[in-house]
Amino acid sequence: MMVHIEFKREDRQAFRFQTITEKVASFLIRNNEYIHLFVHFLRDSYDYHADKFHQRIQCYQERVRRKRAKGVSDEVYVSLLAELSAACRFDSYVNDLRGMLAEQIFQACIKKRGLGRDWKCSTGCSVWIDGWLVRYISEPDGKSKMTVDLGAWCFNRQAGEFYEVKLSPYAFHAVDFGYLNMLHQSLESVGVSEYKIGIFSLDDKHLLQERIQQLGYELLAKMQVLSLSDFLEDVQVG
Repeated sequence: MMVHIEFKREDRQAFRFQTITEKVASFLIRNNEYIHLFVHFLRDSYDYHADKFHQRIQCYQERVRRKRAKGVSDEVYVSLLAELSAACRFDSYVNDLRGMLAEQIFQACIKKRGLGRDWKCSTGCSVWIDGWLVRYISEPDGKSKMTVDLGAWCFNRQAGEFYEVKLSPYAFHAVDFGYLNMLHQSLESVGVSEYKIGIFSLDDKHLLQERIQQLGYELLAKMQVLSLSDFLEDVQVG
């Protein structure tokens, strides 16, 4: 019997920044020479207020302008950074933008790799298996989770890919892995055998593996720890 998997978009607040973050992410994946410093900027900006966010972007713009060996895409990059800075209007926007940029960079990696015409793909979505919502509720604290950052399903092949994405390994919490374990069990229970569950961070994958162990979880079959270097040649972000 064929399994039906559907995705429903849940992450509505991300729409505010979708245009600019998608433009920046697509540019970075096409122009790998800029991505190393940009990822370091994202990491360092975890406690920035909006004014400092603007100041640091101006520093990066000046750094690009002062390069001795000019790149053909330098001015495009400087312009995109200006758009990104303009989008950060309030202090509360800083972390929203950081998280959205991590997700968009990952999505750009998936687009570059390609899935195929028969695949249905969604982001910030709940996962419904044969009409049943995969939802995890943590018993100790009552925290719940019911979405993946990216889900893809090919009905004809009965194959799926599901990804959770964070900028930092330390942004992953027990509820995230509790949900991914439940998703794994749910897929297995209906007989789906061709799938993978990816856990992605823009940081070093060894730090992510340590974080998983720190939270008391182990990678189950068909779970993978991923970083940028798994998608982009000659890009090491450490």
